[in-house]
Amino acid sequence: MQRTFFWNDPLAIVYVGLMIAVAGCSRGIKEGFHPSEETKMIMPIGSLSDLGTRPDRIAQLFAPGAAPAEPELARFAKYAFFAGKPKASGDEAQVPVTIKEAGTDKIVAEKEWTVVRVGEEWKLKSAPLQ
Repeated sequence: MQRTFFWNDPLAIVYVGLMIAVAGCSRGIKEGFHPSEETKMIMPIGSLSDLGTRPDRIAQLFAPGAAPAEPELARFAKYAFFAGKPKASGDEAQVPVTIKEAGTDKIVAEKEWTVVRVGEEWKLKSAPLQ
């Protein structure tokens, strides 16, 4: 009887590769996701596109007292938002934002929005659409 080793079996090699990949991924999950400060600054802008149909949820992305009235919040659903590189000064940052019609590549406006640190999070202070 001839002896075979697992590395001679292509399927065994795939299994071992998957086990190594899963083990490597789980280590990252346990350690947690630690975004850079710059990424934290633009997170509320990226979340706008995801929450566009929920004005009540959009209001939570704004700093206390900074959220527009609900009819204005509903307008955010029409657009997709793409943040540029923020320019920070202390607990406030200016972020260039490209506003596109949702579902298209048509640029509606390019604006500068302001985000502020509120506790450990960054929130929108001003987010003009037009």
